[in-house]
Amino acid sequence: NLYGSTECTSNVTAYNTQSITSESMRVPIGRPLPNIQVFVLDRHLRAVPIGAVGELCVSGICLARGYVNLPQLTANHFIPNAHSKLPGVRLFKTGDLARYLSNGVLEVVGRQDNQVKLRGFRLDLADIESILGQHSQVKHCAVSVFKEDLEHKQLIAYLVPDVPLSTAKIRQFLQERLPDYMVPTSIVLLETLPLTPNGKIDRKALPAPKCADQIRETAYVAPRTVLEELLVEMWQKALKVERIGTHDNFFDMGGHSLLAMQVTSTVENRFSIPFPLMQAFETPTIAEWATYIARVSIQNQNTTTQPVTPFAQDREEGVL
Repeated sequence: NLYGSTECTSNVTAYNTQSITSESMRVPIGRPLPNIQVFVLDRHLRAVPIGAVGELCVSGICLARGYVNLPQLTANHFIPNAHSKLPGVRLFKTGDLARYLSNGVLEVVGRQDNQVKLRGFRLDLADIESILGQHSQVKHCAVSVFKEDLEHKQLIAYLVPDVPLSTAKIRQFLQERLPDYMVPTSIVLLETLPLTPNGKIDRKALPAPKCADQIRETAYVAPRTVLEELLVEMWQKALKVERIGTHDNFFDMGGHSLLAMQVTSTVENRFSIPFPLMQAFETPTIAEWATYIARVSIQNQNTTTQPVTPFAQDREEGVL
């Protein structure tokens, strides 16, 4: 398996595919050819550790001079090689994401084009896939952004497990290792991942999530009271999910902190009670929200201000 690009004028790495196993998800690209240096660097152009994902950068006699009549593009991709002590040595930033495996061979995992902006945060899908791949029961994985419309985007994780796997446990695994905005909204279990003819993950062929069916960890329980029905309607509007049960978890159903702020604000306006955002995290089901709202509403009724009766001395002095 040979790897290269037009900017490198030829192949820059090679791998003997006879060494690959049937369980390998990707075909490695191997090791650099003579007179070529290959680096895996972070966004600050520092070398990343073995196994970590970074941008694949190439240096050596193979590099082209640049892009014809495109000086800015040339300057962006052909930069001075800070890892060389020789003057004038350049480095080409391929835009491919790769990592060095423990045996010293290179593996391409995707493109930097897989960087997305979600809820104000820029994140790299490969970083999430790297963490998922560390789970002992995850055989293969892919992460993608599903756009329901211009305003609603969902981060979806697709997994091929080795054994029957609970999506709740996977979510907990990710929450312990990733910030909230990088934890996928939905986790979809598949038997296999769709591949292109050259063996790469076909992200366009990944199925759209069926949120309520694929991420519900508990049996569906219909709303039992008028209050629960009102809350279900609020959740349906915010989450864009039709079937929501009273024991479904707001965040497992596609919710996140921004949506939680919106819904809790609606609750406060509708019921004239305080509903702290932390409450939504601590009690994330319809049933728990209904219990909280009912309790706080009763407390507010019991603490209604009573008229103050003036003391006898005040009445004698004419002070009201």
